Amino acid sequence: MQIKKFIVIPLLLVMLASSCSLLPIQKVSPEVEKELYKTKLMLETEVYSKQQLLDKLVIESDLSVPECQYVVDNCGADWKEMAYKELLPYIRGNIHESRKYYIDRLTYKKFTQSEIDYALNKSGFDWNEEAKLYAQRISSEKSEIEVRDYLRNENFTEDNIEYAMENCGIDWNEQAFLFMSNYRHHLDPRSQYYVSKEEFIKIMVEEHKFTQEQAEYGINKILS
Repeated sequence: MQIKKFIVIPLLLVMLASSCSLLPIQKVSPEVEKELYKTKLMLETEVYSKQQLLDKLVIESDLSVPECQYVVDNCGADWKEMAYKELLPYIRGNIHESRKYYIDRLTYKKFTQSEIDYALNKSGFDWNEEAKLYAQRISSEKSEIEVRDYLRNENFTEDNIEYAMENCGIDWNEQAFLFMSNYRHHLDPRSQYYVSKEEFIKIMVEEHKFTQEQAEYGINKILS
């Protein structure tokens, strides 16, 4: 029985030592503590995503990657709120951009999709109004169909687009005229680029998506 006791006790010690080696290290170096303190101070005034902060620490600090990860994990940042803070200058400055613009910006800053969704939802942007203002800004010399396509490409919903079209106050006849005005010399028979009235209208309808009536209004105003 005494022999078994001497065998079991060393075995238990080995198992205990092995299990302890798997436990996370609780004590960190002074260098890590210093970097953690600096990072917390920095995040009081600057905006970073989790990945962006990790990248910065890996490049700029003398810490190892695991140590940098420790700093990021323990800095106390709310990454969803960080994404929202990235939008604050636009919100406070009453700056109007498309939904895609904000998504692209937050993606570039390496925020996650859930963080981006949180920021956009909290932003309070009226996407109907944003779509309307964006349409007004880009509508010059474009047809309604072209403007609709632009809005879709900027991640506005169909409801946003319908609201914009109904409330933007854009005169599509005048947009057809403005577009054609840039090419009025093509209507001069003496020009080497001469295009007949009928051909010009066809181009406006088929390539630039103006209606027949809008194209006729534009060209008749030019020729009047």
